[in-house]
Amino acid sequence: MSAGKIRIGDDLEVEVVDPNSIQPVYADLVTELRVNDGVLYISLANVIVDGESHALSRKAQVCARLRIAGRTAEFIKSVLSQPEPEQAPTGQKLN
Repeated sequence: MSAGKIRIGDDLEVEVVDPNSIQPVYADLVTELRVNDGVLYISLANVIVDGESHALSRKAQVCARLRIAGRTAEFIKSVLSQPEPEQAPTGQKLN
C-alpha cells in the first residue's frame, strides 16, 4: 500500500510503501543510544509490569531497533528543535 511520496532534495522523489500497514510502536525507554561510523543506533523498549506476582516483576521489552544515517538524524534533530505548530500545514494532517 502506498502511503504517499517524499521529495529528497531538488531532484529525487520516492514513493513511501507500507505493505503491512505497520502499527505504531509505543516506547517507554531508550535502551541503546550510540553513534558508530556516523550511524545513530537507537533501541527502544516498553515497560512490562506483572502485577499478579507478589514481587512486582518489571521488564523492558525491546520493541524497536533503529539505525539512522547521520544526515537523517540531523534532520530529525532540527525538526524536534522547532516549536510545535498549532495546526497542520496545508495538505497535511497531524498524527
